[in-house]
Amino acid sequence: MRPPGAPRQPLGEVSPNTRSRVVGARDHGIKFAAIARLEDLGDSTCRMIYKNASHQTSCITPKRQGRPPLLTPGDQRLIQRTIVLFPKITAAQLFKDCASHTSKKTVYRYLKKSGIQKWRCKQRPFLTEEHARLRREWAEKYDGKSVDWWRRLRWSDECSIERGKGGAIEWVYRQRGQALELWAIQAKPPKAKSQMFWAGFGFGVRSDLVVMEGDQNAKRGGVTARVYIEVLREYLPTILEHDSIFMQDNAPIHKAHKKMLKAEIERAHPELKGMGNGQAAMDFMIQCAQEAWETLAPELLNKLAEGMQKRVDAVKAANRWYTKY
Repeated sequence: MRPPGAPRQPLGEVSPNTRSRVVGARDHGIKFAAIARLEDLGDSTCRMIYKNASHQTSCITPKRQGRPPLLTPGDQRLIQRTIVLFPKITAAQLFKDCASHTSKKTVYRYLKKSGIQKWRCKQRPFLTEEHARLRREWAEKYDGKSVDWWRRLRWSDECSIERGKGGAIEWVYRQRGQALELWAIQAKPPKAKSQMFWAGFGFGVRSDLVVMEGDQNAKRGGVTARVYIEVLREYLPTILEHDSIFMQDNAPIHKAHKKMLKAEIERAHPELKGMGNGQAAMDFMIQCAQEAWETLAPELLNKLAEGMQKRVDAVKAANRWYTKY
C-alpha cells in the first residue's frame, strides 16, 4: 500500500507478480476496493486484471500485433528481385520503382532487417577475359606447391611516399548554404615532393628500405630502369639464396631491355639544392619510413609465403575472377 503523501507510480503496465496477487486475492473473496488499496491500484484496474486473467498464461500479457507492416509481402518480393537484377540501383530509384507508397525510411528499415545494405564497391584492377585466363593458368600451374617451395620466393616492389598525402577526411556540422565558409573547408595543401623507396623480402629475410634517387641522365630526372638495376645489383643479393626465386611485377622499369650483368652503370649523385626546411622534412620522412619498415614483425612478412596456397585456392574458387586478395 502506498504510504500517505508518497507520489503515485507513473502509468505503466502492471507486473505479472502484481496481477497474480490481485487474481489470488479476488479468488479468496477479497473485494476489489480492498485489493486496490493494498496494491496501490485503481479499482477499475483490478477489475480489468481479473477479467483478462482468463485468457492469459501466468498473468502475462500476450504479445501485441502492433501496426500492420507498410510493405506487403508482394512489395518485399519486388524489392528483393529488383536488387538481384540491378544490384547497383540507386536508393531513390529503388524507392520510386518498388515502394513509392511508403517512405524511404520504411524501405531502409526493411533492407537493414533483411541484412541488405548498400556498400561501396570494392576497388580492384580491371580484368579482361585474357587476364582471367592467365589467372586460371597460374592457379592450375602452382596448385599443390608445398609451403617450402613458396618460402623460396623473394618479392620486391617500389612505393612512392608524398608529404601531406593520406590525411584524414574531415567532417563538419553545418547548415545548408555554409559549405564555403572558412571553418567548413578542408584545405588541400599543394602537391609536395615525393620520394620513391624499394624493398624486397621473403620468408624469414628482408632487405633494407632503399631510397631510390632520380636518374640525372633522364629527361625528367625520375626513377628509370638504370636506377632500378643498380638497386637490384646492390641489395638483391642480400636476400637471395642458391635456390631463391625472384618475383617482380610488370612495371615499365622492370621490363626495360637491360642486362644486369653486362650494363655499366654509374651511381647518380645529384647535387642537393635548397637544403632548407623542405629538404630537412624530406630527410625526416625518409628516416621515419625506414624505421617503420624495420619495425614490421617478421611474422607479418612470412604470412605471404605461408598463405600462397590460399591465394591459389581463392582464384580457383572465384572461377579465375576477383578475390579478396
